[in-house]
Amino acid sequence: MLCPNLDDARADLVTAANIFRRLTAFAGSCESAQIGSLSPQPQWITDIIAALKNASQAAGQWYQLQPQIISAVASAFVDYKNLFAAAVQIANPFPDTANWIESLQGLQTELQDCAAAIAKIQTSMDVIYQDFQAVNDSVKTCLDETWKAHDQAYLALSSIAYSIGQINTRLQTLTQDVTEDDLSEGMTLFETVGTVALPIFTGAAEAIPFVSIGLSVFGVGQSLYSTIVTDSEINQSLAQLTSLMEQQSAEVQAIGASNAALTLLTSLEDAYTTANQHLPRLSALWEEEAAKVGIAIEALQAGADPSKMDDLVHLADAQSVWVELGEMGNSIATQPVQKTQAISLQPGSVELNAAVLA
Repeated sequence: MLCPNLDDARADLVTAANIFRRLTAFAGSCESAQIGSLSPQPQWITDIIAALKNASQAAGQWYQLQPQIISAVASAFVDYKNLFAAAVQIANPFPDTANWIESLQGLQTELQDCAAAIAKIQTSMDVIYQDFQAVNDSVKTCLDETWKAHDQAYLALSSIAYSIGQINTRLQTLTQDVTEDDLSEGMTLFETVGTVALPIFTGAAEAIPFVSIGLSVFGVGQSLYSTIVTDSEINQSLAQLTSLMEQQSAEVQAIGASNAALTLLTSLEDAYTTANQHLPRLSALWEEEAAKVGIAIEALQAGADPSKMDDLVHLADAQSVWVELGEMGNSIATQPVQKTQAISLQPGSVELNAAVLA
């Protein structure tokens, strides 16, 4: 039939939606990332601040790309569903061969345009990915060199970096991906931003803010605010950070805390890699459907009787598939997202910010 396998297409579409949502959350984290200062200010801090400024600019490029992503990944199915419905309408009663060819050529052009839109997104994403990768490499090189200059604290720095990574991983684990059923039921997504705030301890009861990065956690149909606040793994990692950092000099603490930025950039790079691996599946869907329509056109041009061609006889059956895919695409494009209370996660305690995010 002139349609993809429904189950495979639905799975690919919802997977893409979750991948791009996470990418957007990571881009937001890059924009929120802040690095403090020391007095006197080491050069490595200046370098990381400059690198994160570039990351913020790349995040802005990602947000500019979002309308094209929604159009190519989700709205395209809505548009094609409507075009296909028009083709079905003219098929009753069966038109002559010339009208069939004209109608199918319209479908083929739209399918080719959908594949081209995916390719355009991938090209734009490659540019943004390269910018983020350059920032990631810059921060990694800077921290590697700084670690070497403080080799006496290598074990402590490794432990601090590990604890920070554990917090980041746990927050990502708590995120709930949307399912096909969630989209069908019109479920609301609840976004909770857990800001990992890493201070430098300068005295027994004194700490100054140094690194702050907001990480989004999504709950389907419910806020994960309480879950994050009471999560034993997060609280254990925060307690470990307190113990580890208080024992170090201010600069070593700052070096360790800056690994939060590297952890974020590495996660972002991984998310881009996943997205780039998935986009070809969506592109192949449109290309394969364009090829099917092309075969039907060639058969008609060669003199085939349209009333005896299975693809044309069962056009209404194919339409039911496109209707479902169109509805899913619309659900992805219009799914409501509600922001919940923000949470500040920092060594020593979990401070709750009761202000609702705008």
